[in-house]
Amino acid sequence: MKRLLIVAVVIIVVSILGGTIFVLQKNSQTPVVSPEGNNALTSTPMVQELLTWTDPAGFTFQYPKDVTVNKHDEDEVSYAHVELTHKDNPGVIIVWAKDTTAQDGAGWVKSEKSLRGGTVFDTSLGGIAGKKVLLTTPKKVVVSGIVDRGVVFYVEGTFDISDFWTKTYDTITASFSFSTGEQSAASEGGAGTEESFDEEEVIE
Repeated sequence: MKRLLIVAVVIIVVSILGGTIFVLQKNSQTPVVSPEGNNALTSTPMVQELLTWTDPAGFTFQYPKDVTVNKHDEDEVSYAHVELTHKDNPGVIIVWAKDTTAQDGAGWVKSEKSLRGGTVFDTSLGGIAGKKVLLTTPKKVVVSGIVDRGVVFYVEGTFDISDFWTKTYDTITASFSFSTGEQSAASEGGAGTEESFDEEEVIE
């Protein structure tokens, strides 16, 4: 009788231990997803509104809505002098259109003293082949320009390593295009116009 009682107790203890081990193993195999991780996987893309600048010098480009634009009407020499700044991000991007005697982008880079010593790459702007120059001294500057009908069009960015300005610069150069119609690039200067445009930007 005593032996049967001991056997029964052993069976009960073994059963309890086995059940406990099974439950622990099952829980350890269940993936744990934090609320942050789950939201990161299912978050919807952030929508960034862009504006379109249409310049009388014969080109257009897009830029973020929260950027401030100064079209420098006081500049009576350049066909275009469009300065873009942002109150929370130090730096500036200027879109220029000026007369040049250079025949193409390569010739323009060679003729510009301010671009000497920079690293030169092939690029395009508005579908026209040109040059991109990276300067590190005396300050960090990136310039992308092309020559068309005796006018040099170029986008000049002066800013330190900045995700905001890098994306803005890429947006401007990628969306840069020449206006259709009979208006020449060297036409009279004047105020540009703005149109809104929505762009989806996925945060990685």
